[in-house]
Amino acid sequence: MQSITPEPILLKLNRAVVIPSCDGLTPEVIRSKRLDIVRTWRIHIFVDSIQFTKDPFVNALRAIHPMAHIYLHVWKCHVDMVKLLEHSEAGALPNVRIVRENPMVPVQFAIPQYYRKPLRTPKQEKATYRPMLTFRYHDHGGRMYTSCEVTVEYTKKNIQYYCDFIDLKNRQRDEFPFRTHATKARPGLFREEIIARFKQVTPPSILKGFKDDDDIWDFVSNN
Repeated sequence: MQSITPEPILLKLNRAVVIPSCDGLTPEVIRSKRLDIVRTWRIHIFVDSIQFTKDPFVNALRAIHPMAHIYLHVWKCHVDMVKLLEHSEAGALPNVRIVRENPMVPVQFAIPQYYRKPLRTPKQEKATYRPMLTFRYHDHGGRMYTSCEVTVEYTKKNIQYYCDFIDLKNRQRDEFPFRTHATKARPGLFREEIIARFKQVTPPSILKGFKDDDDIWDFVSNN
């Protein structure tokens, strides 16, 4: 039976490669695992930060063999992160697919060409089965879209999507104009949502001092 060899930032089984963090896709990993040479890789990367907007990450994706399949997994409850990923250079690459994960359902990968025999019984002596590599999300904030932990069999990776200057226990967090790392990284993409949230939390007596949405945007952007 072929065994799964744990690595600090990568799990590999035959042609399936799972990287639990954007930080795990490095030039060293690409070279050591021959991701730039072998065309049959199926590479799964869990989006745990806005690193996918940075040049090093995009360049690393481009260095992977163009025939390899790359899947960027993102928690669908993190709507800001999903939108940023959809409008990013990384998400637009031709061999990249964005996978929006349901946090209530374990993420399972069928392992290509990997079989093993179960315990032998008279009826199952020749039986084989295809095991799964399973990821599970766990919510630690009490609300499904605050923060989560991904458990990969024997490996755990903490994933924090929301900005650390936001109080995750604050029920009004979603009303803050800049509520996530994603909105802060590319404010223009979220202009309408940021203005709408600003209007929700600003007292009418102060809000009437702004001429229009452009005036609000200038104020929010500068502060």
